Amino acid sequence: MMQKLFDYLADLGYEVYFPNQKTGECTSFYIVLKEQLTTSSIYSFKLGHTNIDVILYAPRTQTLALLDKKKEIKEHLKSYEGLFYGGYESPTIEDDSVKGITCSVTYRAQKVLI
Repeated sequence: MMQKLFDYLADLGYEVYFPNQKTGECTSFYIVLKEQLTTSSIYSFKLGHTNIDVILYAPRTQTLALLDKKKEIKEHLKSYEGLFYGGYESPTIEDDSVKGITCSVTYRAQKVLI
């Protein structure tokens, strides 16, 4: 799922990375895809879901542009098969490690566990 999502966003023209691939200062908008916790379904231990954080970064001076990109990404991912909005969104905060700002949206991907 992660590689297909990566390719989908890259094909839409976004700069996409997995954790620890991007280094240095944030000079333009980019996305980091991070796989999180996998849990089983309430009704079955054979099927569950994995949380995927879509983490957005932008230069410090581009807060409004970051929020526009967030809306844009959410619209693109509404129709992405097998991925569901998780209902969790982080606020926009400063990230001094990249000298930029960041926010994230969590999605869920259905996954066969056994």
